[in-house]
Amino acid sequence: MANSRLRLRISSISAGAIALGLLLPGCASTPNLILQPVPSQASTRRAEVEARLADALHRAQINYASALSGKSPEARAQYTAAVSDAIDAMSLKASTLQWSMPVDVGNYQLRFGPDNVGRPLWKADRWNGIVPASKVIRVHSASRVVGNGFGCPVILIMKGTDDVLQRYRALPQNGIHLPATAVLVFGEQQHRSGRRPVELLLFNTRNSPIAQIDGREVHLAFDLTAPLELQFRNSFVLSLGLSGLLRPEQNAHRAGIFGTEPYDPNKIPVIFVHGLNSAPFTWQNAMNAIAADPVLRARYQIWYFIYPTGRGISLSALLLRQNLISMQRYFDPKSVDPGISQAVLIGHSMGGILSRMQVIDSGDDFRRAYFNKPVAELKLSAENRARVRAGLEFSRVPWIRRVVFAATPHRGSQLADLGIVRFLLFLIHIPVTTAELVTEMTEFNFDAINPELHGFGGLGVRSVQYLSPRHPYFRALNARPIEVPFHSIIGDRGRGDTPNSSDGVVPYWSSHLEGAQSEKIVPASHNLTEDPETIKEIRRILRENLSRIDSPRHHTNRSRSR
Repeated sequence: MANSRLRLRISSISAGAIALGLLLPGCASTPNLILQPVPSQASTRRAEVEARLADALHRAQINYASALSGKSPEARAQYTAAVSDAIDAMSLKASTLQWSMPVDVGNYQLRFGPDNVGRPLWKADRWNGIVPASKVIRVHSASRVVGNGFGCPVILIMKGTDDVLQRYRALPQNGIHLPATAVLVFGEQQHRSGRRPVELLLFNTRNSPIAQIDGREVHLAFDLTAPLELQFRNSFVLSLGLSGLLRPEQNAHRAGIFGTEPYDPNKIPVIFVHGLNSAPFTWQNAMNAIAADPVLRARYQIWYFIYPTGRGISLSALLLRQNLISMQRYFDPKSVDPGISQAVLIGHSMGGILSRMQVIDSGDDFRRAYFNKPVAELKLSAENRARVRAGLEFSRVPWIRRVVFAATPHRGSQLADLGIVRFLLFLIHIPVTTAELVTEMTEFNFDAINPELHGFGGLGVRSVQYLSPRHPYFRALNARPIEVPFHSIIGDRGRGDTPNSSDGVVPYWSSHLEGAQSEKIVPASHNLTEDPETIKEIRRILRENLSRIDSPRHHTNRSRSR
């Protein structure tokens, strides 16, 4: 009987978690990603591996000249397949970290160049893995950023080990995945050794697909989408949505701002912020659109903020603010880099509220939303007093210069007040530090608490509770002016009924803001981040932003402000 009750309780909790996720959607469905396996080294004999490598080099050689000239599409396809097979065979033969010494195999001597590291070439032994992009099979309709040409598009993988994470700030904890194109360049057969030299080159094709090979300017094949797919479609990221909502404390270690490429002082960061019950892959189509546009790709670098969404909005906004400040101090401590000083935030749903919190000054409004006494007069421990002050008293982040709000509930969503949601939200585990603060407040500062918060369990500190239009947080939020240009993208589900419209979660009266530089109504639901009209509008806004930055008036104003 006890076991039956236990099974019923577990079933109820699971069903409740699913219902909460459905009622408060943060992103579209998460398609599967399959990485075609390469047989393990242990299961493949050394002789078989070397025979496979020799065969791949031979096929690449006989198609090399025709593929390089571009006169034969068939030769290019054969050459690309051979390069892919050679990389697979070498991966079986030795770890990529050991790809430095020449390898004699069959009639060839394979070298891994060049000796000079960096643009436009990478050294093979810098990476934990090199995966042909063709091995990534994705069951999803998102647009792909690919180009035909010479060579084999690959993904360079650097694992997020402890020592690597310490050396490279903004490296995702699940590692970094960069696009490159691998080519095998063949020389003349050597009389003394009888072997033909062949060099494996890895070209960085993120910024330019043009390369000089054998004295010829060549247009390289490339795939800029596959690295993002491997970056986001893995257990580290995919499990964050519901887990981060229900158990925020257990997922706190995943939080941070991360980049999809090495930091470039001349590129403007575009920082994507996901919403409730979501993860960064909700923005993948927008990231693809930036990569597909040569102008945007050359001027912007893609960053994203990842965080457990069960935390209260004030805590998540504080976490984003702390990470923004930390990134600027680390990469640009003297405030001289032209790129980072013009950063753009793009937030979806609750992520839009977090983004808005970075471009306003708090004044005293947020403190008043919670307490009728100054923070200094509250009976709190030193740690909790500092925590409360940091969350409620703050200044805007000065290097964020533009914000885009997508399906953002600036005045809340009535969905958060539904009885079923109010019941299910207690599945969200309050972090220990927050629970201790709530206890300290109710026991020693009850008379200082805003009476409006008594209608919310636990003083309304769960993220879903913050989204109620009744929460006093919104009165404070809307009392503070947004200090930078901003844009709104709003869904109407294709009904064309604005201003009486809704995206199914957020009504127009909540997502609309006076003073926006632009407001775009798209025929989509709340999960509008994958909608083509949304992507088109983001591209337009980013191009418009470049026009403003490049204008003579902008440069004059900047020089005066300095």
